[in-house]
Amino acid sequence: MKKARLLTAVLFIFPLSTYGQKCGRLRFFDVDSRRVYHAGQKIRYDEAHGAYTGLISVDTMYFLCPIRKSVTKSGSLAPGENYEDGAILAYVRRATDSRWTRKTFNYRCEDLSLKSGKMEFVVFNGKDMQVGSHDALCTLSSASERPS
Repeated sequence: MKKARLLTAVLFIFPLSTYGQKCGRLRFFDVDSRRVYHAGQKIRYDEAHGAYTGLISVDTMYFLCPIRKSVTKSGSLAPGENYEDGAILAYVRRATDSRWTRKTFNYRCEDLSLKSGKMEFVVFNGKDMQVGSHDALCTLSSASERPS
């Protein structure tokens, strides 16, 4: 009986030590960074104040855990509008897969800053990965093809 409990405890503790757990948990509405979704599934998504609501396909959704970034250029395009370019090392996983992959991305952020240890919800648009929304957006691109 004690062996079975120990084995169960080990099985539940091991996933918590995975790469993405270096970041805090991201959880809002039906989006949860600790959950592995089913292919084809659609989940409810709402932005603050109900500006954008609806369903999002998990097939294009990823979670990003930034580790370290290197800023190569930053500045302001207009008063109150800041940008930052550089490279970021992060763990990333597709919402439908439990495996985290360590990758380096080139990025450009406008009115948003990626922070180490802060889990981000990312959408792959077929070319780039995007964090944030129309007002505050980071675009990530990789030298390799679409992340696994």
